[in-house]
Amino acid sequence: MARFDDLQEHVVMEILLRLPADSLVQFKCVSKSWYALISDLAFVAKHLHYTKKKSQYESLLFGRHCGEINGYRLSLLPSFVDNGENYIIRPVVEDLNVPLTEYGDARITEWANICHCDGMVFLQSEDFWNPIDIMVSNDYKIVSYDGVDVQIHTLGTESWREINTSQDIPMPSQYGYLNSNGVCYWAMTTNSSTRKSVVLCFDMHDETFHVVPFSNEATNFKDVSCAMWNGKFSLFLNSSKADDYRVENPKFHSTFEMWVMDFDTYEGVNGGCPWTKHLVIGPLGPFEGPLTPIKFSNDDELILWTGRSRKFRTYNLHTQKVRSIETDGDTLFICCLYVKSLVSIEGTGVLTRELKRNGEDG
Repeated sequence: MARFDDLQEHVVMEILLRLPADSLVQFKCVSKSWYALISDLAFVAKHLHYTKKKSQYESLLFGRHCGEINGYRLSLLPSFVDNGENYIIRPVVEDLNVPLTEYGDARITEWANICHCDGMVFLQSEDFWNPIDIMVSNDYKIVSYDGVDVQIHTLGTESWREINTSQDIPMPSQYGYLNSNGVCYWAMTTNSSTRKSVVLCFDMHDETFHVVPFSNEATNFKDVSCAMWNGKFSLFLNSSKADDYRVENPKFHSTFEMWVMDFDTYEGVNGGCPWTKHLVIGPLGPFEGPLTPIKFSNDDELILWTGRSRKFRTYNLHTQKVRSIETDGDTLFICCLYVKSLVSIEGTGVLTRELKRNGEDG
């Protein structure tokens, strides 16, 4: 019988590429050759490229409070598929090794403003962190906009640099934000007298902004959320109605219009409209509060959030089935989508070159 040690190196690599990042960190202890392979930047880039194509590796990062003894936790809610008739899901929620108890009540709300890219988490304070490992390309960028100046910081450098823009950039009064394939998206309302709803896009490749107005047909909504679907930025225009506002705890029905943006075909404000109305969901209910779409667990399963009761639910686009997700503790806030990776916070531009070779961008 052939042993695992007898396998050729390219076969071992193909097997390891399909394993989650935290398992690979443990496997570094197997041998010197495995340590060298898993630490190699080309392998890190290939593993990230493979992982980002698999929706089952994507989780929802959220904060919760688990009582006085366990305190605050930063946890991962896994992806789901509709694989049965059970209308209640009790997932295995993973707690990350983050000392939230050191922050206390005064600073815990900062974690609600977390951003994520390739396994790294950026916090709106001094903290920058990867819970899986610690090395990162110096071509990862952070964008800062204070309403007047736009500045960019490249990881591995010691300063911010200002970029020039020829157009007026709306100050984010935002509904939500995402980043995907080197483009950052903010759904927002402009601060002008017209109060237009737009999507502000920033292309990391050429460091340019694009302001994309909502479709003129998208008018009947009270709130907006956004998600990536089939690799495209999608808006959910949300409206909810209480059955009876006169009672103390009314039940709500929620309806969502799903609009998909084709950013590649956008030709500017005077060009064609890049929006397609994909479908209308609902009304769903009655529930204890308005529902808000958060993310797609896969292309069919949409995770919903009920802010009033702080509960997660899922909605399947094909079966139209709504299921309840039960987790321990009190959910405090939702952070962002998260993918575990081997990318570390120290390193060189070699990783970025490897990512680009595999079709990815920082």
